[in-house]
Amino acid sequence: MQVNINDFDFVVEIPQGEQARILQLTDIQVIDSHQRRRTDRLCEEEYIRWSPDNKDWCYKDCLTAVIQQTRPHLIIITGDVIYGEFDDNGSAFTEVVQFIDSFKIPWAPIFGNHDNECVLGVDWQCEQFLKSKYCLFKQRQITGNGNYNIAVVQNGVVKRAFYMIDSNGCYGISEKTLNNGHSTAQIGFGADQIEWYSKGIKRVKEKYNCPVSMAFHIQLAVFQQAYDQLGLTIPTDLGLVGIDGNFGYLGARLKSAWDQDNAVWEGIKQLGVDSIFVGHEHQNSISVIYQGVRLQYGQKSSAYDRYNSDDNGPIMGGTFFTLDEKGVIQNPKIVLYKKSK
Repeated sequence: MQVNINDFDFVVEIPQGEQARILQLTDIQVIDSHQRRRTDRLCEEEYIRWSPDNKDWCYKDCLTAVIQQTRPHLIIITGDVIYGEFDDNGSAFTEVVQFIDSFKIPWAPIFGNHDNECVLGVDWQCEQFLKSKYCLFKQRQITGNGNYNIAVVQNGVVKRAFYMIDSNGCYGISEKTLNNGHSTAQIGFGADQIEWYSKGIKRVKEKYNCPVSMAFHIQLAVFQQAYDQLGLTIPTDLGLVGIDGNFGYLGARLKSAWDQDNAVWEGIKQLGVDSIFVGHEHQNSISVIYQGVRLQYGQKSSAYDRYNSDDNGPIMGGTFFTLDEKGVIQNPKIVLYKKSK
């Protein structure tokens, strides 16, 4: 069926003869220690480590290496582009947007629980996304900020649709952000968000019969239920590729998990969504298939805030997969960049 642009906010065209390549980055969470609000907020070692002088070491070298290695057609970023508390003048946010844009690859961000702490407010942040040449982003007047969808298309056929959704939950939300009328400090989807994506996914499935993914920042409670059912304890290391489609590292208990009654989860399954991509838990990069749905934490993509490490220093990178001719996820894996101390 010919793609109707009214069904999608954005369309990413895949060149003929190529498999679609998708890269998930998450929790870049840039910290500008020189913008700390209180002198006791960071210890002296953290103040030095997260100085703007170290931004190449903290995130730019990693993103450059992973993007160059995977050559994605689409980059999705599952929240916390910056740590807003440490960016009240907006310079870190502006710089990371310009930096990712410099790769000239379509990239689709969603907000996490720390972005909107910046005193400039989320509307200002949205403007920076919207001004970017390669950023895919749309601000809807429903709960949250930046709820939108993307079609990955090849030869006129929709291979897969991505629904990018704000899971809200910024406890340190700034006054300007809260005052825009649809931002909230409460974690989870608003009823209007659920109505929006439910109608959209039903329409897309009926018209295009394509697989659908959802991406947001804070995980549902079902993630922990899946680990319990699969017998996964902390720590669990399934490897960078793993077996039976499951891979990655489980290193921390889940914080802020929502949808405790599984109402949202059951609705997502009924819609036929086959994969959910999240961030938030920096020390988890695990991806498992549970009740027919891939539940995937992206690999943390920087050395800011919390991260896993080994003898060579921070473990950071991205999570990568391709799509086959029917849009089915193929060969998902973690791509690491290890920076020496």
